[in-house]
Amino acid sequence: MDKKKGFKIVLYIISFFLLVILIKNLDLVLVSEAIKKVPARLLLCCLGMQLVTEMLLSYQWHRIARTLKLPGTYASHLWANSVESFFDAITPGAKIGGELMRVIFFKEELGYSNIEA
Repeated sequence: MDKKKGFKIVLYIISFFLLVILIKNLDLVLVSEAIKKVPARLLLCCLGMQLVTEMLLSYQWHRIARTLKLPGTYASHLWANSVESFFDAITPGAKIGGELMRVIFFKEELGYSNIEA
C-alpha cells in the first residue's frame, strides 16, 4: 500500500471515530425538540437554500478549474464540496478539516499538484 492510500485510510478512520464520538455525545431528544420548533416550510426553505449554495459553490470551483485548464467535471467539484462540508461539520477546527479534505480530494481524485490543489 502506498503512502497516499494509507494517509487517506487513516483520515477516514479518524473521521469515523470523530463521527461516532459526535453521535455518542449528541442529545437526540434535544435536537429533535429543537427541530420540531422550526416550521416545516422554513426548514425546507433553509435546506433548499443550502443545496443551491452547494451547487453554486461547486459551479464556481468548476469554472475556476476550467479557466486554469485543470481537469474535473462539475460533478467531481460538487462531490469535493460535499466532502468538505461533511468534514467541516464533524471536525472541531475552524474549517481546517474540510479544506484539508478538499486538497486531498483534488490531489487524489483529480490529479492536481500541490499548488493547483
